[in-house]
Amino acid sequence: MEGTMKEKKQILLCILLIGLATFVSYYPSLQNGFTNWDDNHMVTENYMIRSLSLPNLARIFTSMHYAHYHPLVVLTYSVEYRFFGLDPFIYHSTNLAIHIVNSLLAFWLVRSLRGGLIVPLVAGVLFGIHPLHVESVAWVTERKDVLYTAFYFLSLIMYVKYVRSGKTKYYVYVLLAFLCSLLSKAMAVTLPAVLVLIDYLLDRRLSKQSIIEKFPAFGLSLLFGIVMLYATYQQKSQVAAASFGLDNVLVAFHGLIFYLAKYLYPVPLSSLYPYPGRFGDPLPIEFTLSPFIVVMIVAAVVVWRKKTRMLIFLAGLFIIVLAPVLQLTRVGGVIAADRFTYVAILAPILATAEGIHWLASRQLANSLLWQRIVLVCAVLLLMGCAFLTWNRTKVWRDSITLWNDVAEQYTGLPVAYNNRGLAYADRKQFLRAIDDYNTGLSLDADDWKLRLNRGSALREIGAYKEAIADYDHCLEEFPTNSDAYYYRGLTYQYLNKADAALSDYSQALNLNPSRLEAYVNRGTIYAELKEYEKAFKDFDKALKLYPDDADTYFNRGMVFKLTSRSDEALADFNRSLSLQPQSAKTLNQRGMIYFGKGQFDRSIEDYDKALEIEPANVNLFNNRGAAYYQKRDFDKALKDYNDALSLAPNFVEALTNRAFVFCAILKFDSAEQDIKSLRKLGAWVDPRLVELTSTRKMRDSDADRDPSAK
Repeated sequence: MEGTMKEKKQILLCILLIGLATFVSYYPSLQNGFTNWDDNHMVTENYMIRSLSLPNLARIFTSMHYAHYHPLVVLTYSVEYRFFGLDPFIYHSTNLAIHIVNSLLAFWLVRSLRGGLIVPLVAGVLFGIHPLHVESVAWVTERKDVLYTAFYFLSLIMYVKYVRSGKTKYYVYVLLAFLCSLLSKAMAVTLPAVLVLIDYLLDRRLSKQSIIEKFPAFGLSLLFGIVMLYATYQQKSQVAAASFGLDNVLVAFHGLIFYLAKYLYPVPLSSLYPYPGRFGDPLPIEFTLSPFIVVMIVAAVVVWRKKTRMLIFLAGLFIIVLAPVLQLTRVGGVIAADRFTYVAILAPILATAEGIHWLASRQLANSLLWQRIVLVCAVLLLMGCAFLTWNRTKVWRDSITLWNDVAEQYTGLPVAYNNRGLAYADRKQFLRAIDDYNTGLSLDADDWKLRLNRGSALREIGAYKEAIADYDHCLEEFPTNSDAYYYRGLTYQYLNKADAALSDYSQALNLNPSRLEAYVNRGTIYAELKEYEKAFKDFDKALKLYPDDADTYFNRGMVFKLTSRSDEALADFNRSLSLQPQSAKTLNQRGMIYFGKGQFDRSIEDYDKALEIEPANVNLFNNRGAAYYQKRDFDKALKDYNDALSLAPNFVEALTNRAFVFCAILKFDSAEQDIKSLRKLGAWVDPRLVELTSTRKMRDSDADRDPSAK
């Protein structure tokens, strides 16, 4: 019993050490924001996460998202959005929490495979703090890495339990955890092969049962592998860029050496590792040498296999897990990525932990001094990793710091200038954005993304002619680019060229029928042209695609309001507010609907809420003042008009409305002052005001002639 209690305390201490070391190393990531590298597609502009309704949940699990199928990841974002909106602290906290769990699962997995505490502890801590994991943890988009790994490790742990106990329930857990891993990231397809490696490590006898039992797992891998290929190659541009040849084989071998080298010496790290040279150029000599280096390492492992099965297991784990991302078929412009090592790194980590343990407990067993030296070196190694991780997380603070880091390492990389330009544009620093786009285009004049984004920056500073020229050039290079049509249409809309804008929006929708903004903008133009039925059709199509988009309900509600269909407008505003309760513009419009129905208390309630959100909105003060006026609460009405005019002294509507209040409370001199102000502004003066003040003057004149009239 004492031994068991002691062991439990030791395990608890290990858990605390792993959790604390990992949390401290990644603490700066909690202060980071979102970046413009896919965080917009995954979270900030992802309409799919904005509802937890049953129809939307069904949609999450039955559709691809951004060329991937990862419904559990999208579901986690949806839960966060439902309760916390777009607070980046929450999303980074979730990533870090799952990573800490994964570090503990790594400890558990290693302990279940080989027993003991020291090796699992070192492995768990090193897994938690190694700098190669920063990309997967500090990048909100890579939630899929940490989430799929949690289920992946859990599945492996359950499989070890199954092998040791023979209980079928554990194999059921293996398959359930594996399915969840696949639903988080298709890279989990490698798990069945790792199960075979575990059989080898545990010296499990090959039998009919051990083969048949893995059919379901391999079946799931095959199914999701097909899904992964479909998702990856469904875009024509990716298919066109895909290639296979001798260079791909060399790149794959180089990848194994590259990742192993980055594990051993994780400096410098980069968010992007581009292909060397231009496409078609001969690869550098290190790529040619890579196969020979890999063969020598494998040969050494084979020679040592009789001493320990662990080496074969670790080598197999490293290669198998990395196999899907070794660029045997070139897709995209990167040669490697830190995030690809998130699971595979467990192999060299365990090798390191085993090496430290072997050195301290066997080779130096009789030398206390050398054991202490090894211990100090191990602690310094872990502290060094923690320090590098701490600093690396700061690179992901925002888009500017991220792309500054890439641009400093790869000065000739156009994508770095493109993405940093986008970051400047997000900050409304459009001139700096244009400078970056120009630099990128000086490196690659045919990069359509740079032209597209420069066009958008030019549009924002009012250089519409130059913006359209960029969009035209982009469409010459890429005539099926729906983005270029959409943004050119937006530019034409700014120029009030309705026909040209409608044409471009229609073309954008022909190329990409799921583009929400194009439907909404085209519907808005139709509404302005009083083609209300066409406007309704566009908004209806948008809501069919994204049934939980608050802005679309708002826009359709506005068209209902324009067409005097107040009940339907009210229903749309209610729906919009249920999805986006803190929308001042929607509260204002609903308040106006209530006002039109004579429900002044409900109208005032909406204006109150809207003013809590936008306390300097003059229209809200003016509208609430009108509601108070209708309730004959002239003091509150006057205060609201005064507040509106203190913010905007030349606000014509508020001057007019205040003059009516002055007349109602018999302050005709003040009303006349407001009328004079209106005339100075050249504004229309309501004849009723003139009549009210004139009647007062006539009454006063009569009273002067006949004192008894007073």
